[in-house]
Amino acid sequence: MDHPYENTMLLPANYAVIPEDEMTYLGGGEEIILARIGNTYLTLDTEQAAQFCMNVVVNFGYLLTNASFNYISNLYQSGKTNGLSLAGTIYHTWGKLATPASKAAAIGVVGLAGISAGLKAYSIYNSLKNIYDDIFNPMPDFSGAETAAAA
Repeated sequence: MDHPYENTMLLPANYAVIPEDEMTYLGGGEEIILARIGNTYLTLDTEQAAQFCMNVVVNFGYLLTNASFNYISNLYQSGKTNGLSLAGTIYHTWGKLATPASKAAAIGVVGLAGISAGLKAYSIYNSLKNIYDDIFNPMPDFSGAETAAAA
């Protein structure tokens, strides 16, 4: 006797193993209904919401790193205007920080400024590398002239 699991199960084309109301759970819940205004539903697409949240996080990180970099560079320029060296500016600023929390925040700001400087340097490097590659390593000829000449 054949068991049903030994052979391919043939089902009609309109048969669904999972009911239609359960498909939204498998598809990730494509839309969430937030409100109904008249005959129109205000829905939220979960993929777009996830993309939006990711954009907010990335842009907020970019904003923090750039603001930290600008703060540190303006702090150094202010110290230089007042006749302080880089070390003098650091010692003067560090001496004004009274609590351990403010010193920890200052270290965090300097870390974010370092990340920003590193990302800017990496961006400049990639730009220069791409310009160099465009000038000195042009795209190969795909017209088939090389293969025809080799044959």
